[in-house]
Amino acid sequence: SQSTGGGAIDFKPLVAYFLVAAAIKDLTFSTDFKFGRYLQKIIMQGEISNYFIKPVPTVPYLFFSYAGETGMGVIYAFISLTIGLVILPPPSWINILAFVIFLVLAFFVSISLNTLIGIISFYSPEGSGFRNAANHVIKILSGALIPLTLFPTGIKEIILLLPFPALVFTPAYVL
Repeated sequence: SQSTGGGAIDFKPLVAYFLVAAAIKDLTFSTDFKFGRYLQKIIMQGEISNYFIKPVPTVPYLFFSYAGETGMGVIYAFISLTIGLVILPPPSWINILAFVIFLVLAFFVSISLNTLIGIISFYSPEGSGFRNAANHVIKILSGALIPLTLFPTGIKEIILLLPFPALVFTPAYVL
């Protein structure tokens, strides 16, 4: 603990939060929009039509082929999650169950945002600018850079009404 003018700060929960948050954003592809970037690339190169003619659902096929290519990130995410849980174990099994439920929800919200950002390239030749702007805003509003508990109360209440905290903050906070 380090003492400041306002009282003592315990860094253990903060370090555990950032390790768990890093794992969540890597497991759900919720920041950096790498899957969205992948979609933009194949749309801009005209390769998307090759996927539309295949007799499989296009978005799940593209996502799982992308996820297979970036599998090492998932392994590193589990290592980060494990270290975070060793530093600060969850108080009960209910927290672990809630974490799993919120992680699945975060995954679906993330895939939706990634797909939305990816398909912007159908309408704009420079969708990467929108992706970069959205990426920076979502990193802050999702709690990936700063835990939302550190925001002023009024701003925090507004942010919690948006879907972005479901990406990182909510799963990490319940754990």
